[in-house]
Amino acid sequence: MDDDARQGRDIEVTRLLAEHAVRLVHADVPPAVVDEAKRALVDYQGVALAGSREPLIGKLKRVYAVRGGAPEARLIGEDRKTDALTAAFINCASGHALDFDDTHADFFYHGSVPVAAAVWSVGEMLRASGRDVLLAFVAGWDVGARIARALNPSIYDQGWQNTPTSGTFAATVAAGKLLRLDADQMRHALGMAASQASGSRQNHGSMGKPFQVGKAAMNGVLAALAAREGVTSSMVAIEAPLGFAMLTARTFDLRRAVDGLGDRFELQRNMYKPYACCLPHHAAIDAMFALRHEHGVMPEHVERIVCQMPAGTLDASTSIDEPSTGLQGKFSARHSAAVALTDDAAGLAQYTDERVRDARLAPLRRAIDFVADKTLERGQCIAEAKLRDGSTVSVRVDHPRGQLANPLSDEELVRKFCANVGGILDAGRQTRALQRLWALETADDIAEVADML
Repeated sequence: MDDDARQGRDIEVTRLLAEHAVRLVHADVPPAVVDEAKRALVDYQGVALAGSREPLIGKLKRVYAVRGGAPEARLIGEDRKTDALTAAFINCASGHALDFDDTHADFFYHGSVPVAAAVWSVGEMLRASGRDVLLAFVAGWDVGARIARALNPSIYDQGWQNTPTSGTFAATVAAGKLLRLDADQMRHALGMAASQASGSRQNHGSMGKPFQVGKAAMNGVLAALAAREGVTSSMVAIEAPLGFAMLTARTFDLRRAVDGLGDRFELQRNMYKPYACCLPHHAAIDAMFALRHEHGVMPEHVERIVCQMPAGTLDASTSIDEPSTGLQGKFSARHSAAVALTDDAAGLAQYTDERVRDARLAPLRRAIDFVADKTLERGQCIAEAKLRDGSTVSVRVDHPRGQLANPLSDEELVRKFCANVGGILDAGRQTRALQRLWALETADDIAEVADML
């Protein structure tokens, strides 16, 4: 491989990221970044509470029912506590089970779930303050996304899922920050993270995807706890000739991992999903809404719809043509478009097993084609509908809802939270939980906030 394809191997990335995380103090974090951290945690708690009712989570709880350790941290959506490792695993898997969690603007990376699950479990174990939890969340989010930035798009193109790979480093840093690791301990922890970080895109559309993301949080907490006890590892595990970057990406630029370190925070590139499916579908969903609302197009009017999407967003892991389960529906662009046009919605109800298997949707799914257009940028979509009366209408989406140029407001995040937790928390408890989450920095003990969720 040409050295030009693998830049920055001479940079001590592991040391620089570890020192950045350890030295970060509250005064270093701009208020806008603190606000974004709270937005991310509000979103995480809502999707994790909803996800805690998914079949996968019930199965995982049965696995650990007789194996859990000390009652250190709460399982989200329950009164029961378990050990911090198990809580991190199950709560992280809950947060990703519905594929409704936030995502980075520049690459496919769900940055909050592994970090949030780690800081909540370790924070409860330590009875940490909300202020310290927020600082650890920012530190972990920043390091994980910086590693993802350095390795993308190559690591993703190789078949690795970014969230359980880079997310393992993120969870490690977040847990290590709360455990007050020093710089050398943090480097050792990152080395142990490199030994555990894994996750295949082949698992998209199955329970294996949130399972491997859950392991990122668990493995990160384990690495940090082990480092605190003096377990050692390579201190150059990211950049070394046999390190994580060389093992996982054909091309990378480790300079991106440290560019603007301490001055620019990756959390400011975070986006929140308005729709409960794979991110590339969101532009097509907005296009279906535009066809319906701007042109009066209904399913019975459609002969054929062609959606032009950016090259690289339509592949086997994001475009399952004939889904048979709700999980597969989240990765079927045809289903997302068909159900959006039919239901005028793309929420949790549109991605159940029953809705995906509804025979009335199948003909419309088959009438929708997706084609790659190299002239389009990420987030764009052009949809052309040929109607049964012989007419043709076309719409273009440049900035789907939720993207940085069209972000969800705090009020929209609150509505999403309430929609997700309806039936789990009553209205009064929802209000109290949101009040505590929006004022997290005032909490003396994060466990008291967790008790409300």
